[in-house]
Amino acid sequence: MEYKRDTRSGKFRMVEPTIGRTDYQAEVAALNGVNLPYAAYCAELGRPGPASEPVTRSLAWHVRSEDEQSAAAQHQRPGQGFDGVDGVCDALWRWNDPAPFLVQGLQRVQRALHARTSKLMPGTHPARSKS
Repeated sequence: MEYKRDTRSGKFRMVEPTIGRTDYQAEVAALNGVNLPYAAYCAELGRPGPASEPVTRSLAWHVRSEDEQSAAAQHQRPGQGFDGVDGVCDALWRWNDPAPFLVQGLQRVQRALHARTSKLMPGTHPARSKS
């Protein structure tokens, strides 16, 4: 569930219910030592949840490509807004699992090539299956 504070009333308002799937805040919590999906799993089974651990450092999480576009649109430098955190984790890049980063990079290259070739050869379309 995502909440935002209403500037008029100061109350928190429900913005986006996320039923049946984990989302960004679950990974932010996990990076900071709280495994929300596992805690929910334990709660559903009536088992005790994982023990709390003291926070020793704060980590932020970002989607580099989206944050860079957002920073440019707002005339900010990339990384601005992460003051006060001990580290920033990339949403896609992990040394122990580089596949999401590599797949996104490949998709970006494919889109860029398609955009350029479409301009060079207007009216052409990719080959399609005859079935």
